[in-house]
Amino acid sequence: MTKDDVRAARTALGKMWKPGGAPLTAQELVRALGLSEDHGTDHVYNMEKGKSAVSGTIEMLLRIYLAGGVPPDDVVIFKDAPKRARLKEIGTISLERSMSRSFGAWQRPSKSSLKRP
Repeated sequence: MTKDDVRAARTALGKMWKPGGAPLTAQELVRALGLSEDHGTDHVYNMEKGKSAVSGTIEMLLRIYLAGGVPPDDVVIFKDAPKRARLKEIGTISLERSMSRSFGAWQRPSKSSLKRP
């Protein structure tokens, strides 16, 4: 398997597994292959650049996945994105604080305004 094959596999697997058909990220491919999350992305990039060889195990897994196989159920490939509602709430609180500092004395937000929805 060549470096172009690895890149093509990442694109093809994204079309097969992702709801918008975008290519898998290197981190998602690392999770699907069961590589170390600490250094796996470097290994994927090196395989795509031709700096490191594609091992037989990785090649076999990619061929199985491309033929329609899927990772075991306990393998989490797609992690949830951080929830935006909490980020918006934090942004609103800081905006309220900055405005209250500009237009008068700052008041501590009430506990009810800090509760999660």
